[in-house]
Amino acid sequence: MITTDGDTSMSPSTAQARRGTEWMNRENRRQPAYERDRRLRPARPGLWLKQLREQCNEVAAIRRGDVSRRLRFVAYLNVPPGEQVDVHTRRLLNEIARRHDAEVTYTVVEQRKDVPLGERDGWADARELISSGRVDGVIAADRWAISSVDDEYEEQVVWLGTHCAQLLLAVSEAAP
Repeated sequence: MITTDGDTSMSPSTAQARRGTEWMNRENRRQPAYERDRRLRPARPGLWLKQLREQCNEVAAIRRGDVSRRLRFVAYLNVPPGEQVDVHTRRLLNEIARRHDAEVTYTVVEQRKDVPLGERDGWADARELISSGRVDGVIAADRWAISSVDDEYEEQVVWLGTHCAQLLLAVSEAAP
């Protein structure tokens, strides 16, 4: 056997491979654990986010059980500052609620389109309605109304699911 760095038990290719991966170990130690454990996203994250939302909606419906009343939703609308929500959008969200045997009992209009989610008072109000049990979910025009950042949107979908709340969208995450 060929000797490499004084070790007679390794072949040259094994020794080279062992030396060649040390940088990965150093990099893993430098990266925070939450970044190392992040799931790999598919090439089309919209499809993955749609599946996640549907799974969370299904779990929320199972955990909520059979409800003898109609489900109540908050319509969350996020428009650019100075613009008004058009009648067609409101009608569309009400139609989606009707298809799911639900009703829109609250409407939150946010006029802070490009502000981070944590700084939006309207989204905080919608979450408070869910936490207090006054509504069973959120209806929005699309996922961009909630967040354009995949990780942030994913966190909100999971939060809604853990609070037995559903998220209904007029335009799916998987739409081009």
